[in-house]
Amino acid sequence: NDQFTHVKHNHHLTVEGESRESVKGSCILMVDGSLHVKSGQVWTNESGDEIHIKAGQKVVIEAGSEITVTAGGSFVKVDPAGVHLSGAGVNLNSGGSAGSGSGFSGDLPLLPGELELQKSPAPPQTILYQALLQAEEASIPAVRVCPLEQTQGLVSPPPPPPPPLAPPQPVLVQATNLASDARVRNTTKPAPEFGTHFPTSSIGIENELSGLIVAMPANSSQKFGYVKNAKGEALFMLTKDMNQGSYHCPPHLKNGRDYTGWQTHTIELITYPCAMDDEKAVEDRKAGMLWLAKYFTSHISQFNHQTLAATSSDDGQFILEISNVNHIIAAGNGVAADYQGQTISMTPSGQQVTVGVSAKLFGTGANAELRLLELAPWYKKSLKDKFLSLTRGERLDDEETASSVFAYLTSIYIKTAELSKKFGIYINEWQPESEGITPNANGLTDPKVKNAWEILPRTKPSKMLEVLSAKDSRVVRSKITPELYSVCSNDLAVNVFQYFQNGGEVAGHGINNATIGDPKSPQPAILFEFRTVPNALQGYLPKVESTAKTDTKLLDAFEGKKRTLVNNQVDDVIQNSGDQFDLWYQNYRQSINMPPVKNAKKSASANHKAEWVKAEKPQEWQRITSQ
Repeated sequence: NDQFTHVKHNHHLTVEGESRESVKGSCILMVDGSLHVKSGQVWTNESGDEIHIKAGQKVVIEAGSEITVTAGGSFVKVDPAGVHLSGAGVNLNSGGSAGSGSGFSGDLPLLPGELELQKSPAPPQTILYQALLQAEEASIPAVRVCPLEQTQGLVSPPPPPPPPLAPPQPVLVQATNLASDARVRNTTKPAPEFGTHFPTSSIGIENELSGLIVAMPANSSQKFGYVKNAKGEALFMLTKDMNQGSYHCPPHLKNGRDYTGWQTHTIELITYPCAMDDEKAVEDRKAGMLWLAKYFTSHISQFNHQTLAATSSDDGQFILEISNVNHIIAAGNGVAADYQGQTISMTPSGQQVTVGVSAKLFGTGANAELRLLELAPWYKKSLKDKFLSLTRGERLDDEETASSVFAYLTSIYIKTAELSKKFGIYINEWQPESEGITPNANGLTDPKVKNAWEILPRTKPSKMLEVLSAKDSRVVRSKITPELYSVCSNDLAVNVFQYFQNGGEVAGHGINNATIGDPKSPQPAILFEFRTVPNALQGYLPKVESTAKTDTKLLDAFEGKKRTLVNNQVDDVIQNSGDQFDLWYQNYRQSINMPPVKNAKKSASANHKAEWVKAEKPQEWQRITSQ
């Protein structure tokens, strides 16, 4: 429906708390006078493509201590130390041309329509004088005749008495989607955003559930609920994850709803990050996940193919809030109409951990989490010493930090170049076919590419340069490309370097606004995702019990490099299996009422591939696992 509002004079609005507004289409604001916007702390504007500012007379930008303009790896910075220009080339009065913006193209709002004319009420009926007189003679209660009206023969009646009130009727509430428990509430609340600042190293958990799916309209928001504790602290989000295909609701459960275009997804619980040394916060998140797993098991047994409702645990310790009611929770793969004794499971292969640490301290081994991250197979700590030898005689502002940043960035660039060659990944303007390489992955975000990192950087590498002075940053960048020449062609080396200098991500969807330390002077933080949770971090995961049991899969027996090796060799066997694996996998999907896929070798999970090799190629499995 539409809403049109016209305020003819003033409009004042005061909000004591927060205010949020979401617009799916375009948002146009037109002010004939002056527009004043004031923010007490931070004012941020983010645009997917372009921000255009235009003034008829002048544009003035003032800052108390610093102004920075960054584009394409070059930047101009103005601070108390002076004006700093950095780029591949600094051109004065030569080359280039001024860019142009899109310009304003807004439309005036529509005014509300006029009200329909209403009919006047019928005039009141009059009561004849003779009727009142007869009532008075018969001692019937009535309005006495006014002596002044006796000569006119009629009088206006009193207003009729109101009709008697109807007896109260019972109110019937049909609760097809809600449990009868009084703790259930039918309200929605938007999920809070993730925190971005922590005093010390932080940790977040991603926990994929098996045994059920969530169905939502295509292009729905990822999150549909969250769990908080009794104090109101958000613990973790409920999100949709891997797409499992179209949703087909059993006909007798549709209740008149149209599910055209709905998709099924696995469910992933993503914790709100907390400090690693905050034991209470860590335990709350673990216990909350266990409670929700049990609640899910109960929900699908009673309300399969129905929407979740807000509820709370028996002891009131955990509260489930729903942020998007446009969803359906169904047991298994969402095909069966009835609950079939399904138990919600948490598998180690579906668990991942993200750790945030100080960017400036990476490479120093200053604490346990830094030492753990520095064990990443792609990180080459020896590059620190090499940088110091390369810059001997140069006066750096902070050579220790500069050497750490050089080792970190060069390690990532080298690993990216190696993966580009191995998987045939297009980087910047480099094309793998130019070097006789056939692409065999869907870019840097392909799961098998991300798994190859083992410890995946989640913050774009260029953020590391923010911990350096402009001089040290320039020196570090100048030393990286020569190191790449030793592992790849000059063309690939240049394009990898340029890709990251332009703000490229290691694997997309980076977390680039995290900070750490004193909130009054926060320092940049960098985040890493452990694709397989090491033993040192197992204590941050929920200990699975009863209805939230561990479903151990075949590849869960292998960790780290061993698992990567097994995955790669299993995949080689699958690729050389002809139609054998394809037929097996399509029959498997049919057995669980799932539709066939176009490319079984691409769609099947690593565990399905491993199961087939173990069952159909036992000698190959023995060879692979015995290495």
